[in-house]
Amino acid sequence: SRQEFLALNTRKGTAYGSLAVLAVAWGGGGLWSEAAWNIAVILLVLYAFIGTAVLHVLLSSMQAKRFLLPAFYLLLLVLPQTLLPVALVGIGDAWFNLRKQLIN
Repeated sequence: SRQEFLALNTRKGTAYGSLAVLAVAWGGGGLWSEAAWNIAVILLVLYAFIGTAVLHVLLSSMQAKRFLLPAFYLLLLVLPQTLLPVALVGIGDAWFNLRKQLIN
């Protein structure tokens, strides 16, 4: 449901584990590195969903700029390169609780 989507988040431990997976993917070699890259793709999708939820809350709270939310989703569809910055917002939400910081 809408409320569940907007409430998506992770804990700091999950974010630290995600960074450890990325470190193994970049620094390792062979089978471990390959497995870590495959896990990193799944984590990218997870944090992209969380980042989308955070940005949805932020953009929908801006009453004067009603076009920003549809423009954001259109940008996600047209430019897939925007998924990485959105995922970074998602991982940042684990440490900084961005929804609470940005709305209040």
